Amino acid sequence: MDKLDIFVPVENKNLTHSYPELATIPAFENLRSLDAKFAWYYAIYFSEEKEKRKRIQLAIDNSYKQTIKPEELAQYIMGDFPEKIREAILWFQKMDAPARVTAKFTCERILDSYMKLVDVNIDDVGRVKVYDDKTNKELGEKRDWNQVSSFVNATAKVNESLPELIKTIEHGFGISKRVKRMKGITENLRDDYLESKEDNATKN
Repeated sequence: MDKLDIFVPVENKNLTHSYPELATIPAFENLRSLDAKFAWYYAIYFSEEKEKRKRIQLAIDNSYKQTIKPEELAQYIMGDFPEKIREAILWFQKMDAPARVTAKFTCERILDSYMKLVDVNIDDVGRVKVYDDKTNKELGEKRDWNQVSSFVNATAKVNESLPELIKTIEHGFGISKRVKRMKGITENLRDDYLESKEDNATKN
């Protein structure tokens, strides 16, 4: 699951602080930081572990570590989690990770397109060649101010859109890294993820 990089916990930070989207999800409201990390490790990071008790123990070791109480540990090992944690686990399991990868990639492509749009020599904007109507001989150049005006308006809209777009790229979709697009990656991720969801449904 490393290749997805979805909602990866940041050391000493609550998941809802690292990923503001989670703060809007009822399942994570008032959920302790360690509880959220346990749900993430169980539902995502160790989701491919076939033996359920081992999967639970791995999630505990990487979230609660030595802080979990003995009576709670016994309940967890039996698969008896508090309701709020169950809700968080279910939300993570229902999450469409490949769609999030695609959405983040789309936003990054939009940003790249914006940069290409404004990365021009302003002196070249609106410059058009002028020809003699009869001989078609080139007479020189002139400035098309309608094109200049259109360019100025476009750059203004880009400038207006950038703050929200950057915010979405940095904090949206639960993905902590820039997505590296490769041919077929979205389809492959979707196939892998749906297959893992089917396996998890069988195990649970």
